[in-house]
Amino acid sequence: MGERTAVIGLGKSGRAASLLLKEEGFEVLGLDLNEDLQEVKRELEEKGIRVELGPYDERSFEGVSLVIVSPGVDLKAELFGRLKEKGIKVIGELEFAFQRVKEPIVAITGTNGKSTTTSLIGHILQKGGIKAFVGGNLGTPLSEYVLRREKAEVLVLEVSSFQLETIESFKPFISVFLNISDDHYDRHRDFNDYLRAKANIFKNQTEEDFAILNFDDPVVKEFEKKINPKVIPISKKTIKGIFLEGEKIRWDFEGKEGAIELKGIPLKGPHNLENVMASIGASLLLGLDEERIREGLYTFQPLPHRLQFVAEVDGVLFYDDSKATNPHATLRALEAFENPVILIAGGLNKGIDLGILRSKAEKLKALVAIGKARPKLKEIFQDLIPVFEAEDMEEAVKLAFSAAKPGECVLLSPSCASFDLFLDYKHRGEVFQEAVRRLASEKGL
Repeated sequence: MGERTAVIGLGKSGRAASLLLKEEGFEVLGLDLNEDLQEVKRELEEKGIRVELGPYDERSFEGVSLVIVSPGVDLKAELFGRLKEKGIKVIGELEFAFQRVKEPIVAITGTNGKSTTTSLIGHILQKGGIKAFVGGNLGTPLSEYVLRREKAEVLVLEVSSFQLETIESFKPFISVFLNISDDHYDRHRDFNDYLRAKANIFKNQTEEDFAILNFDDPVVKEFEKKINPKVIPISKKTIKGIFLEGEKIRWDFEGKEGAIELKGIPLKGPHNLENVMASIGASLLLGLDEERIREGLYTFQPLPHRLQFVAEVDGVLFYDDSKATNPHATLRALEAFENPVILIAGGLNKGIDLGILRSKAEKLKALVAIGKARPKLKEIFQDLIPVFEAEDMEEAVKLAFSAAKPGECVLLSPSCASFDLFLDYKHRGEVFQEAVRRLASEKGL
């Protein structure tokens, strides 16, 4: 029997790490607080992995030398302090998998835009003839890539603050830091704690590596003076690096010069410019030319639930931005619209001040509040615009439609987590889209 290990958290990352450990000959114990994961338990036990569901029993860790935690597990829990006191090594799934790869890594972090940028870089590389694995926090854990034994030329990884706070040696060739704003205060103590976790993306980079930084974000720009890798700036202002010039994105860095027309890039909203600029920068650093990058940009299909157009019903346009799980993401979404917006928002607040949404009140014709944040949203907006409260998404869509005129937009951009009413943001978006389709059917469309 091999060395004893434990994996805490049996979501996608934890399951992949457990299977990889087992394949490598370790004795594996999987643990999760969720007692409903009976199917996962059966699946792993069939592979020879012991599983315990429910409250952790510290006696289970006797003889364990290594603990791997999934991103959803809070390392600030007292259990982990006691495990470390016993000399048990604790690392995250990302770090564990990284120790088993040699391919160059592009790692993307930030509060908003990570998934779009990660997917866009992967798409451009694939179109340009570079075999890329796209995953990480985006959906496919790095451990699963290692398990597949299918070698890519480049690994493009979305990395969250939860993943970055558990790294030791993780080192991307190209790091991308898009932006930073209040988020995840249900997990991080405060903004500085959140920022420190994000900044770990630069921790092991050297002068031979690159960091793409959004210079329009003053907090991100500050890293220029503090980190080892070569900095490639992106900005909507004219600077040396990658920048907006009229209706083109232009670049001038590392001996590379060129430009691409904005027309034809299928991403809505000014906030997506930084995602596109970062993707261009990473692709150029990996050796692609202007023509191949342009082809990748112009053929990219935007990800679901991110300012996704759903339908037009009697002249009213419906958009699904369910991925907006913090108010800063909603503010960015509102910038994409010129016509009046009826906003559907609410859910489970993550400890962030929703009052900042008032700064875009001029964009809003009305608000439909859902979920546990309903009372707070009503308090914030009731002196500015009509506020309606809905018990479920079906009612929310009907209320929003009744408040809209042809040419106006109904936008689901919740500013909150989804777990009070839905399984996750995807489920929330799917329920919204189904409600819109039913409304269209009722109208004979």
